[in-house]
Amino acid sequence: MTLIGATDAELIVRVAVWGGLAIGALILLALAAHVLRKRLYSTSDRMNAARGFDLETLRSMHEAGALSDAEYRALRANAVAVLRAGGESAATSAEPSRSR
Repeated sequence: MTLIGATDAELIVRVAVWGGLAIGALILLALAAHVLRKRLYSTSDRMNAARGFDLETLRSMHEAGALSDAEYRALRANAVAVLRAGGESAATSAEPSRSR
């Protein structure tokens, strides 16, 4: 494959083919990155969306006195259930009432 002696039409075809392959490779790479990113963040995003808190936030809220023992246990159990279910909706339990 030499470019010496190639006609303009042949050069245009070669550039178009290789350019198309390069663009296709970039599209596949972007798609793979999107799928990988979605998989990496799906569990934590689903858990946070389910309750709005992660386990560390719940623990710090409980230690600061913002959550009672019963509230902390109920929210922690629900967060753990969501994580164990793979981010799917866990058995819905009523949120504990805020009696303060």
